[in-house]
Amino acid sequence: MKAFTALYLANAREFVRDRLAMVITIIMPLAFAGFFGMIFGQGDQAAGIRLGLAVQDNGPLSQQLVAILESPSMAESIGLTVADEEKLVESLRAGDLHAVLVLPAGLTERTAAGEAVNVPVYYDPSSQSSTGMGLGFVRSFLNQANLVAQSAPELITVDERSVMAEKQNPAAFYAPSMLGLAMLWLGVFGTAMPLVEMREKKVLRRLAVAPLSTRTVLAAQVGWRVTVGMVQTILFVAFSVLVLGLILGRQAHLILPIALLGAVTFVTLGYFIAALSPTSEAAIAIAQVVNFAMTFLSGSMFEPEFLPAALRPAMYIMPLTYLSDALRQVMVGFRPLFPLEVDVAVLAGLLLVLVPLTIKFWRWE
Repeated sequence: MKAFTALYLANAREFVRDRLAMVITIIMPLAFAGFFGMIFGQGDQAAGIRLGLAVQDNGPLSQQLVAILESPSMAESIGLTVADEEKLVESLRAGDLHAVLVLPAGLTERTAAGEAVNVPVYYDPSSQSSTGMGLGFVRSFLNQANLVAQSAPELITVDERSVMAEKQNPAAFYAPSMLGLAMLWLGVFGTAMPLVEMREKKVLRRLAVAPLSTRTVLAAQVGWRVTVGMVQTILFVAFSVLVLGLILGRQAHLILPIALLGAVTFVTLGYFIAALSPTSEAAIAIAQVVNFAMTFLSGSMFEPEFLPAALRPAMYIMPLTYLSDALRQVMVGFRPLFPLEVDVAVLAGLLLVLVPLTIKFWRWE
């Protein structure tokens, strides 16, 4: 135990002296969380229009309009959700839809008789996507619908109904995501690269031949880096609540366990990268590839809907996708990409794969 404590404290002193490591693993993620949460996150433009459709009329006109909205050409620009009016309005209020179009009962019969019909359209006036893309699309679509309804320009009119969405603080997405990114950087830049440098300087070799068990040496190194991950988590939670004004969700008691799993997984990934890297140059190259791919393709830096459709499948193979998703769920109750159990299972499964691979390829010199 004394050997473990001595090595643990030695790693701590080394980390504190390395100012660049402290900046990369702690300060930069906090800065990114604040920047994206307070500045970039204020925009709410989304790729495509999420339209809710409530069909209360079964006449030919409504069937034609539904067929148009469900056509393959429309599928390229809108995501259509067909459900009851009340359910769709709740989805709009939750921020999941840009607009809700209701085809009211009697629409076909009344327009056939030459009677003007007000068609309800719900939108969120506080959302630029809703007022611009959502409401704008429905207005244009109903203008075209007038041509279908006996070419009478004023037969179908828009009854605009505003619904104030329960908008989340933009930091609710970015703060947990940046904590996940901090865990990645802890593994890639705070673990892999220093280990390769220690190997090149023969430090690892001296530790290997010292009168200490290799398990003690590795446990002390991993233990300290995981401690850094826990410190990051505490700082992020305090920063999110005190500075960004976030309100922690009902599963906030799971933040530390999820962060612990993430820290252990990504620190192990760092050891695996170090095991595969023969030189510092190779470690830098591998670290940059891993960091770039996970940062921009995991749905952590940007919400998944901002990714081009061709790149979205890559999100599912990025471990950071699942850590960031889990942290968003337990920190602030953000809408999930996957069930929490799936996120945990993927991270735990990756850890179980990385441990034996790292042991197999590890080199002390």
